[in-house]
Amino acid sequence: MISIYFSLSLTLIAYLMANFIASKINSPLANPLLITVSLIIGFILLFDLDYDFYFDGTEIFGILLTLATVSLAVPLYKNIDLLKKNTLPILAGVLTAVLVSLSSILILAKLFNIDSELILSIMPKSITTGMAIPLMEKSGGIIPITAFAIILTAIGTAIFGPSLMKLFKIEDPIVYGTTMGSVGHVTATAVAYEKGELEGAIASLCIALTGLLTILVFPIALKFI
Repeated sequence: MISIYFSLSLTLIAYLMANFIASKINSPLANPLLITVSLIIGFILLFDLDYDFYFDGTEIFGILLTLATVSLAVPLYKNIDLLKKNTLPILAGVLTAVLVSLSSILILAKLFNIDSELILSIMPKSITTGMAIPLMEKSGGIIPITAFAIILTAIGTAIFGPSLMKLFKIEDPIVYGTTMGSVGHVTATAVAYEKGELEGAIASLCIALTGLLTILVFPIALKFI
């Protein structure tokens, strides 16, 4: 019980501090999630705390994340007609993202002779944690590395995604939402919602599609490790 109160307090305080810092710096690099993670890691290392003690009290955040993910169905329903009209472009975009993500990891792994277990653990970096962790449990991947890869991908997409969109002058909500959702899952989807409700709705749909397609293609990709 103590770990629950401690973990909740530490996480919430770190998040509030991260939001304050982000509001003062006003830069894409000052991502609240990145700052929160950095503050918590720094606190644990500084006071030499047991990570398992902290982690045991964070189960409630997993429950809340699940509820938040389910709530993304609301804007999906509101924009269902437009989504139906753009089914093929969205599917094509998600499939491309999945294939590029998996193949790029395999190519880099072969070039740098990376250990097969490490490759396996990094491969589901572009799908949400709720799908990636069970996949790794069955496949024999290293779950902490998978979680780190997912967080790094999400934060990277959230930080650099909007800037790259501006650089390449991409304003189409279908393209914007598909890219953010199929690459950076929930964190990038939150950024897509800041752009617009339609962009966020498409990104929400792409989270599920990316996860499903990755799971389907995953056994084939394993043969190339």
